[in-house]
Amino acid sequence: MMKRNEILLAGKKILLGILIIMSVQNIFAKEKVIAKIPEASGITYSKKSNSLFVVNDEGSIYELSLDGRILREKKLGKYDLEGITIDDENDLLLLAIEGDDSILVLSKKKFKEKKEISIKRKYK
Repeated sequence: MMKRNEILLAGKKILLGILIIMSVQNIFAKEKVIAKIPEASGITYSKKSNSLFVVNDEGSIYELSLDGRILREKKLGKYDLEGITIDDENDLLLLAIEGDDSILVLSKKKFKEKKEISIKRKYK
């Protein structure tokens, strides 16, 4: 038989679980499309500029405000971009190129191509 303290603790855990579920539902209820970017395939946040950077399968990169406005965009060419991360300290963006097994390094300020780093690997 459960003691009074055990029952109270179990009740608190159930209440906490319900509050967590309600919070998660509330978060997802507020989701919205912040920009219409075709084939978006990667996103990263810059703390330094307080903006988002997005790449897509069509080889374009975008900078977005946090409310979804496209601040700038650039078509980089033939690349099938699949991911992005940022080096805020050095103002660099690193983009994953699918198919070429390489990383494209861009300047964050002008989206200027700095270099392409080939990744050598073997598939099994």
